[in-house]
Amino acid sequence: MTNPRAIAAYIIYLVCYDGVSLSDAFLDANVSDLDDAPFIKELCFGTIRFWISLQAILKDLLERPLKKEDKDIECLLCVGLYQLIYMNIPEYALVDETVTATRVLKKSWASRLVNKILRMAIEKKNQNTLNPNGMTATFSHPNWIIDKIKHAWPDNWEAILNANNQKAPLFLRINKTKTTLDKFQSLLQKNNIDSERVLNLPHALLLPNALSVEKIPGFSEGLFSVQDASGQKVIEYLDLQSDHVVLDACAAPGSKTTQILENYPDIKQLISVDISKSRLEKIKDNIKRLRLNNKNIELLAGDLEDINDEFEPKTVDRILLDAPCSATGVIRRHPDIKILRKKTDIPALAAQQLKMLNTVWPLLKDGGKLLYTTCSILSDENSNVIKQFLKNHLDAKELPLDINWAKKCEHGQQVITGDHGRDGFYYAVIQKQ
Repeated sequence: MTNPRAIAAYIIYLVCYDGVSLSDAFLDANVSDLDDAPFIKELCFGTIRFWISLQAILKDLLERPLKKEDKDIECLLCVGLYQLIYMNIPEYALVDETVTATRVLKKSWASRLVNKILRMAIEKKNQNTLNPNGMTATFSHPNWIIDKIKHAWPDNWEAILNANNQKAPLFLRINKTKTTLDKFQSLLQKNNIDSERVLNLPHALLLPNALSVEKIPGFSEGLFSVQDASGQKVIEYLDLQSDHVVLDACAAPGSKTTQILENYPDIKQLISVDISKSRLEKIKDNIKRLRLNNKNIELLAGDLEDINDEFEPKTVDRILLDAPCSATGVIRRHPDIKILRKKTDIPALAAQQLKMLNTVWPLLKDGGKLLYTTCSILSDENSNVIKQFLKNHLDAKELPLDINWAKKCEHGQQVITGDHGRDGFYYAVIQKQ
């Protein structure tokens, strides 16, 4: 299959009807090996980002729903609607190419249907009547996510939902062991790439016009990493010293592990743990690409509880627990979250997060600090988890954080999605008394 719209429809079907993550669906379709990869990714990210809205529009255009075995044509129709509404493609071209994709999908009978529906959509667009009805369709989020965000952020919920439907900006973290911000910004300028410095982050740059890392000079030489501004703040909150023993408890794919090594190349010991061996290999690859000192780092694959038995109590100075979460703060980067995540996931995740905190706490030295982070914007997984942890551990004390960086919560602080272009991100620092 080489038709990009047919490939996009196949990928979207995998996500929306087979429950496959978008990244795994791209791998299944071998998208990275295709000449049209950027265009296919644009179709897939965009269609899934606005899937709920596009479904509502399509429902009004269809005389009756498509059969279960023809959901791939439904996906193709949504790809066509996404092109019409959000992409600058001539109408005749998007209709012809989308119709052609029906034959690639071996459903020639659908050619007339796709042609009819898209031409109806064009007419309604020209009349300014191609608009979805209802809050769910308007914001293109499932009701439960809208309700959760409304409850958590009653003054900001609309801004968050709108930010979730935008393309995410590209932030870089400059590798201070290989270059400086000034030198790297000059290198970008020579290659006609615009960049902006980021307040309160000494090694960060924002690229207003995002592009693939392969097109940014210095990637293979290890001059930079891609890391959102919210994640780059972690190094400050860890409050590290070179004589510390540090545990990065959920380390893959390694952005925070490599950031520690860039800033503290002679760290006494850094133990990076992840349950996935394949994801742990990515940390090795990143350390190698960035040409970082790896003599004092240990990579451990396995469940946190099992690995916990390998450590003596009170032997670690700093713990970073970037806990598994709903990822509701990074929906704009992973729009399939809106399709795949369920309301019932949240209590289970919160229980897992509290369990992980309880698991690593005995390893921390007296006076040591634990930094708990998530890319969730829901208090269920953030402030409420820390509240319960503090209640259960009388030797735990919460420490204050930079009041200028994020919104203060009952416990910890929260960057809400889109604030200064950053991802939604939560931080709390706990010190052992």
